[in-house]
Amino acid sequence: MQVSLKKSVTLVELLISITLLGIIVLGAVAFHLAGERFLSSSERKVQVLNDLTFILQHLHKNVLSGTGDYNNPGIDASAARVLVIRQDIDAAGNPNFTPADYTDDRIAVYTFGIAASPNSIMFSDDDGTTWEELTRCFIDLGAPNAFAVNVIDGGVEITNLALRLNPASSKNDSTNPEVTTRDTGGNRTVYYYPLIHSWQ
Repeated sequence: MQVSLKKSVTLVELLISITLLGIIVLGAVAFHLAGERFLSSSERKVQVLNDLTFILQHLHKNVLSGTGDYNNPGIDASAARVLVIRQDIDAAGNPNFTPADYTDDRIAVYTFGIAASPNSIMFSDDDGTTWEELTRCFIDLGAPNAFAVNVIDGGVEITNLALRLNPASSKNDSTNPEVTTRDTGGNRTVYYYPLIHSWQ
């Protein structure tokens, strides 16, 4: 008489298999969650970086067309955190190229975090009657990296322009990123000059 022995899974083997499967699943879940956190953090930083890029391009476009003379400066930053750009453009938006005639010039005005909007950068192209909010992420880093806007050799000098996703909270690279105009050399200053030189 022959006895046949059938192989079966023992309890120990079953427990080992379940443990290994659990470790694999937990690893996959952890990897997925880490990827989501990284993606979310990157999206926040890109959002603030896009704001900064938009503002710098906006400034550049308007500064390029600044015109004026000693008595009617093309670019003025004499008021704190206010930049005024005079452009020789008529009501139809066409260049006049008549520097002596300032009656119909377009006046572009930027305000950086003042008045009722301390975290906003505002823009007006009609001398301040209608304002457009460019961002709500503006912050002043304070000394020794305080924000400043000045006129240098007829152009604009912008120092330490910084944006933070939530200006009311402290900087956090993953949840509340901050971007500045700092270049690879560590300088935080950007210069823009008009195509037509303007004296102040």
